[in-house]
Order: sequence, then C-alpha cells, then structure tokens
Amino acid sequence: MTLQPTSFRNGTLRRSAHLPAGLRGHWCLGWRSSAARGWRQPGRIVIDEAGSEQTPLAVADAILAASPRTAGWMGRLFVFYVASNAETITLESYGEASAAADSLVLRCLAMGRPFAASLVMLRHPGLMLQALWGSPWQLPQRLRKALAIAARRPGPALKYAEWVAVFDTWLEADLRRLEALAATLPSPPPRLHVLVFHGDTTPPGALAATMAALEGQAVSKVGTAVELAAALRQPADYLAVLQAGEVLPRHALGLAQVALLQAGCPAAACADEDALLSTGGRALPLFKPTPNHSLMLSGTLTRGLWLFRRDRIAEVSAPHWAECWRLAQWLRQPARDTLRIPFVLSHRRWDTEAAPPSALGQVVREHLDRLTWDASLDDSSFPLRVRPHPWHRPKVSIIIPSACRNPDVLGCIGAVLKDTTWPDFEIVLVVMQPQPPDAIQSAMIEQLSADPRLSVLHHTGPFNFSVANNVAAATTTADYICLLNDDVAPISADWLEAMMGQLNDPQVGIVGARLLYPNGTLQHGGVVMGLAGLCEHVFRYQRSTLPGYAHRSVLAQQYSVVTAACMLVRREVFDSMGGLDPILASGFNDVDFCLRAGRAGWNVVWTPDATLSHFETLTYGQHYSKSPSGIIWFSDIAFGACGERTPSAGRRARCGSGIPSPWPTVGSG
Repeated sequence: MTLQPTSFRNGTLRRSAHLPAGLRGHWCLGWRSSAARGWRQPGRIVIDEAGSEQTPLAVADAILAASPRTAGWMGRLFVFYVASNAETITLESYGEASAAADSLVLRCLAMGRPFAASLVMLRHPGLMLQALWGSPWQLPQRLRKALAIAARRPGPALKYAEWVAVFDTWLEADLRRLEALAATLPSPPPRLHVLVFHGDTTPPGALAATMAALEGQAVSKVGTAVELAAALRQPADYLAVLQAGEVLPRHALGLAQVALLQAGCPAAACADEDALLSTGGRALPLFKPTPNHSLMLSGTLTRGLWLFRRDRIAEVSAPHWAECWRLAQWLRQPARDTLRIPFVLSHRRWDTEAAPPSALGQVVREHLDRLTWDASLDDSSFPLRVRPHPWHRPKVSIIIPSACRNPDVLGCIGAVLKDTTWPDFEIVLVVMQPQPPDAIQSAMIEQLSADPRLSVLHHTGPFNFSVANNVAAATTTADYICLLNDDVAPISADWLEAMMGQLNDPQVGIVGARLLYPNGTLQHGGVVMGLAGLCEHVFRYQRSTLPGYAHRSVLAQQYSVVTAACMLVRREVFDSMGGLDPILASGFNDVDFCLRAGRAGWNVVWTPDATLSHFETLTYGQHYSKSPSGIIWFSDIAFGACGERTPSAGRRARCGSGIPSPWPTVGSG
C-alpha cells in the first residue's frame, strides 16, 4: 500500500491509504518498505472502521521509535488485526515537517492466528522458553499466560534525548509563532517578576546560570530579584519563583504568559521539569499532574517553575528554599485554582540545592495545625509521608455483593471480620440471582451469618453489581459506605482507619485503597483516564516494593477514579449521585460514579496506607470479557483474542505539548 500525506498539524504528519479487501477480517504482518523515506520518527498505525462510533483502533504505538538501521529485523515488523469493516489505515508520525510531501510504502501480509501468536512470542524469547518448559498437557494454558504477560510489557520507549528532539526543541521560528500568538490574545499578557532563592552555601555557578537564563528570555520587560521583599514591591501581576540552579529555556516565560492568560489568570501555575546534567544533557523528566492537596503534602511537586498571582500571595517565610516558599504559598491559597502548564519549562542543574525534608516538614506541620488535623508526618526523608488520623469513629456499612460459591470467599470475608480494627462496622452481604440459594450457597451463608456484624440480603434478578450495591445501601443508615468485593482481604488491619482519615478533608467524598495481587504486585494504585485507550489501573503489575514514577505508587493523591473493589464513600455523596448506574451492570460503574462525583465538586483520593489483597474476579470472572471496546497491547503490537477487542493494560499517553506521544507519562485526571 502507498500511504499518501493527508495532513500535517501540530507536528503530526498523517499518511493514509484504503485497506485492500484481502486484508479485512485477518491478522496481518506489516513491515517497512526499504524504499520508505522519512520513516524514522516515533509514531503509530491507526485503523478506521466504517460506521464505528468508537475511537479509531491504534494497532501499533511507538513502532517507529528506533531507526531502521538499529531496530533489528523484529523491530521493523508489527502484527495487527484488521476488522471486517475496516476501511483505511493511517500512519501518524511526529516531527516530520521536512517529509510532509513524501508518500510511503507500507507492505502487509495476511496470516493465521498461530503464526501471529508466534511472532508476538518471538519478541519475548524468555517467556517463550518458560511456556515451553513443562508438561505438554498444559502447554496451551502456559502459552496463553505468556501472551497475557507480554501484553503488559512495554515496548521499546523513546530515549529522553529523542523525545526532546521531537517534542521539545524550540527554534527561532517557534519563538516567532509564540510572539504572534500572544499578539492575537484579547488582553495583554500578565506582567511577570522573577524571584530567585539562594543561600550562603549556594554554588556561584548555580545562581549565575539561573540569572543568565533569565536575561536570555525571549520576552522583554521581565524583572528579577534575589530578595523576597524587593520582589514583592515590584508592579507585577505574577511572581515567578525559582531556586538558584533552576534554568529556564528561552521560551519559558513567554509561553507561561500565554498559558496564564488563556486560562483566565488562575491563582497559581506550575510546569513540568527535568534535570540538567553536568555534561549538558537533559534527563529525569518529571511530568506532573495538576497539583492536589494530598500529593502536595509530600513535597514532590514543589520544584521547577511556579508562578503565583500577586494579589493572592500570602505572607510566609521560607529562608533560602524556594520549595518551602512554594509549598507554604500554595497551601495558603484561598482557592486552589492551579494551572499545570504541560511543557518542560525548567531544567534543574546538578548543583541546585534541595530543601531539607525537615524544612518541608515544618511547612506541612504548620498547615496541619491550622487544619486541626491529627496526622502522622514522616519528614525523615524525601518525599514526605503524611497519614491523617480520623477525627471520629462513626459506623461504617461495608457492602459485599457475592455469589457465595467460591470457597475462597469465606476466607476473604472472614478476614475482613477478623482483621479489621475499626471498632464500629457492619457487613451487608448481597446475594443477587434469579433463583433461591442452593445447598452450597446456603451452607456458606449460614457459616458467615454466625458473626452478628454480618447480615445477608437476598435480591431476586440477574446479577448486577450496581443494583446490588444500591439496594444494600438503601437498607443501611451509616453515614459512610464501603463498597467491597468478595475477593478482597485486608493486609493492613487498620485499612479503614487509613481511608477514614482521608475524609478529614471535607472536600474528599470518595477514598480508594491500595490493592495487591496475591503475588505481591500492584493491582490498583488509582485509575487514570485515557490510559489503554479508555481507562486503566495505574502501576498495575508493578512490584509493591517499588515507589513508582515520581514516588506516585506510595503517596496519597487525588485521582479522577478509584476502583469499587474497595471504595469508601460518604453517604451524602452516594445518595446525591443516585448510587451506581444500573445500566453498567459489571464493569465501569465505579468509573462513571467517580466521574459524576468529581463533576459535582467532590475530590477522589487514593491512599497507599490502606493495603488489601485482591484476588480479582473470583466469583464472576472477567468483568470486561464481552466488552466491545479496547485492545490488548503486546509491546508495540496489538493482539486481541479471536480478533475481538478486549481492554487491558496498554500505553497511550500524550506529551506536554498535546501531541500524541509514545513517551510514557503518568498523571492524574
């Protein structure tokens, strides 16, 4: 097929062609033509289906990350399934303005499922050897398991230097376009003044580098100061705050001005950052989420370029440390309308001094005292760890829908009854099915009912997770409701204390827990919208001992969604939202519920201090087995069972500039 250029927009070049009829309804092998020009940038293959209301299926993300000379022959091949109603195939590649007029030859060959599976396994020879070792009678099961593991393994990622070259290299023409954009805005950009923190021990080179970068900014009339009092006397709309050694690229302040004006001049703004090595290279990028109260208490978001509106600045003291001043300022903002500017706008030199954790801890301790929270604070190392303790211990109603068939359910529910230290809770066990319980179910129900804290609610009808929880919630009177799966058991006995502590914040309406698979890997660390093409548990399958990206898997923080496998909800939130949506009988009801609560103004928080084990779908199997949307990712290969789309872990992130990027980012909605 010859792919012809169809558009070039926002740095993304699209080449498209109609799919030959012989490829439709088949697994296909694709490879790069030796005559292909300009195919050395990161990109992906996208297939559009006729009459489909779903997002186009991205079948090969980041397949172009490596040069054809260095990728090896397997790196030049990709496997994908073409639906019978597929119409077009499109190559999206990034940063190819010079090749915008070039067509490109893409060669594809239809093949059978066994051969497609074999090619997938060839990318993971270790998994292949493990699957082949053992009894021949269980070989098909081992192969399926190996393919499932391969689906969660990331493919070859872009090196950060490659990402910078494609997405974050600003030329003079880019600066002129930024100036032209600023000239078209309805109001003049806000006036900026820059405050640079430094101390007696600050290396001279660090301060000199910061000041030189400020002098080289593309925007004019930006004042600088190294004393707080002098900076506050300046007639500026915003105060930009830096630590000596944090270096700004030429476009940083100009882009910040445009972003602030376009966002309606919020109270505060921050930007992404990275490290500047002594060799001159850039490394360790930090793509931040929008700051939220729970995560800000850890101190992890207090570095890099921050800007505060001059009329919102409070009187705080933080000698020598920009991190402490930023944190104290943000925690005192009357309205936390903070803009995250999705660009890397500061580079932290190797000799930049970091605020001691104890200094950040003092800021957090004063803030907790103002809130009159009882909380544990560990500021012995970075990042800080804050655990609020509940200010009262009311009754909690735990709702557990169950078929009461799997014997492991006895162990899980029994562990909740035995190992939960919260003093006042009840369990409502919901058995929902069209027919009365059989002998096995009756025996299990009788055994569980021996504990007076557990009551059983029978509801007639096909199982519907949303209905089961809604009906049970209507029978309870507690002010707090915990939705819990029957395949979840406590690891930390104080799990409810940890979750209730997060509700000290009156803006928090929903709290999620840290769930681990029985093998100790992470099952749930919060849910990120857009991940895997729809939504996905972040850090799934990561070892629980690892801190995760930017320590995010060990820090309490706000997410758009947490799973209802273990979800604590205020009664007023549950009732005002009308409970879970009965239309979503099994999957995505928790996603919908959290998103509706978020739109209503409630915060959704995930805490790692509540740790439970999740055996996942012991009773009802895979929630999404019949879902029409999503795909399974095999590195840079999409491979769905029998050609069906099934959601699973995957990679589909967006870089700071809003251009689809294969560079992995983790952020909150």
